[in-house]
Amino acid sequence: MAIKCRRETIQKAIVDLYDSYDKVPEDSRVFIEAVYNKEDLHDFYRQCREIEQENKDTLVEFQEDYPGVLNGDNLADVLKAARAKKQEKKET
Repeated sequence: MAIKCRRETIQKAIVDLYDSYDKVPEDSRVFIEAVYNKEDLHDFYRQCREIEQENKDTLVEFQEDYPGVLNGDNLADVLKAARAKKQEKKET
């Protein structure tokens, strides 16, 4: 059984939890907005799962190369830098 929530309901819940929609990480806000803008949510889910798997692989590889460096505080920055490095390798 699918439960439908209006965008405003989600945004209100976020404000109730975090005091401001802007306090939610940008990636999360982009994801939430994308859910409401996509026509094919099954395809969107598949794409998200692929990206999550790539992120996992990237972080596992980073952890193997630099043990003990990765933590909750730097995870987003490490992932962003690792993605940029992979993209750079693809372009050369």
